Amino acid sequence: MVHTVVDREVFAVCSGDDEYKRATYDEPGIPADASVFVIYIETESQQIRRFTRTVWPIKPSQAGENIPLHQAMDAAIQFNLNQ
Repeated sequence: MVHTVVDREVFAVCSGDDEYKRATYDEPGIPADASVFVIYIETESQQIRRFTRTVWPIKPSQAGENIPLHQAMDAAIQFNLNQ
C-alpha cells in the first residue's frame, strides 16, 4: 500500500480527457502487474483541509479478514485523518 498527500493543482490538471491519469500508478513496492484500488479522500475538519490518495493492491483475503476493499478504505481513512 502507498499513501500520499495529493497536490490539488496536479489533480485538477488531470481532468477532461486526461482524467484517467488519476487512476494510474507507478508506486515502488506495488508490482506493475497488480490490480489496485486507488482511493482519493478530501476532508475538512477544524478548518484544516486534507486531500489524500491511497493505492492498495487487490489480493485475496485470509479467512477472518475484511475483504480487500474494506481493508483499503479503512487504511485510506486512517491515513487521511492522521494528516
